[in-house]
Amino acid sequence: KCGKFFWTTDKKRKLCGDSTCEPYSFIGKKFGWKHDYVDTWREFARFFQSKGRTVINRYPTVARWRDDTWFVQASIYDFQPHVVSGETLPPANPLIVAQPCFRFNDIENIGVTSRHYSNFVMIGQHKFISDNRADWKEEDIGLVIDVLKQFRISEKALTFVEAAWLGGGNAGPCFEVFAGGMELLTTVMMQFSITENNELKDLPLKVIDIGWGLERLAWLINGTATSYEVTYNPVDTKFSKLIGFKPDDAFLKKFSKVNAVMDLTETTPEKAFSSAAKAMKMKQEALMKKLEPIRAFYSILDHSKTLLFAIADGALPSNTGGGYNLRVLLRRALRMGEKFGWPVDLVWLVREHALALYGNATPRAISSLKGEELAEADLMPMYPELRQSLPDVEKVLEF
Repeated sequence: KCGKFFWTTDKKRKLCGDSTCEPYSFIGKKFGWKHDYVDTWREFARFFQSKGRTVINRYPTVARWRDDTWFVQASIYDFQPHVVSGETLPPANPLIVAQPCFRFNDIENIGVTSRHYSNFVMIGQHKFISDNRADWKEEDIGLVIDVLKQFRISEKALTFVEAAWLGGGNAGPCFEVFAGGMELLTTVMMQFSITENNELKDLPLKVIDIGWGLERLAWLINGTATSYEVTYNPVDTKFSKLIGFKPDDAFLKKFSKVNAVMDLTETTPEKAFSSAAKAMKMKQEALMKKLEPIRAFYSILDHSKTLLFAIADGALPSNTGGGYNLRVLLRRALRMGEKFGWPVDLVWLVREHALALYGNATPRAISSLKGEELAEADLMPMYPELRQSLPDVEKVLEF
């Protein structure tokens, strides 16, 4: 439908797999090998460790090493411009990083589409290549397929859609990889810098820049109505009991069939919700009555988690610069709570998020390889530094 080229091993497939062409097919189904949010990351890290990849600690969400952005928006930001330009060596090569990222351009979509967040974890699969090997792309494309097989996602379910990518002054060809109607990752083969005259110039390095959406991978293999249920578990359950509100699961499962193509930044909310109501055979007023508290519930969870990372990394809500984005989220979370009469305690929420992201430190048999010793990734907490930063984060929010 879109006219893009795509690759697949499924000879019967006629469409590229984007949600604009076909609806999500994984909701309510067993699409892969299920893990919770933190264990999805652990299994991913364990696999790549077994392939000789080094798992490094995340970078701060505040991009102090760059003068063109306030916050990290993708895992490759960690290495732009100094590593990508060849000025500085990477901390490991090749490497894997679970990098928290912030994006504030579409907060109205949060809680509506199931795929939008102001913060999300981009798992970066990166390699920095200094020689002129002709086959520099093949190994990592193969590992993409292999790790998805590790999660028992069929190779036939995958489509690789051809595209081009640019960002942070760099560019290269890429594939967008889809499964079950959802984009899971983008595989960028970065090989150019963009000059002041908007021309492409060869980089001294060839860079594998593969960005995985952890929220989307965990959602795909669990098949829940929204990605938020996987990402925020168990904080969402505790918060639900605290405020006396529980999202309507039956409504969300029905709504998930139409919200895959919704984006409130690309059309007016009136048109988007009118179209959704028509598709669900509901009156628009009835749809909004169901949706608005759900939107607020997940937005509060999202915004409080963003504040946790940002403040832990040294940023403060303010009325200037990047701090203004944090101020907007803080006020929006409190305002939504007031609208529905919910006792929103941001100090309590950030503490619960930090504990949930630490993860269960008890060894779990998450490896599919029987008899294999548990890898370091099986035991590691996801972000242990957040617990250490809690006193400072709580002081800021209490103030």
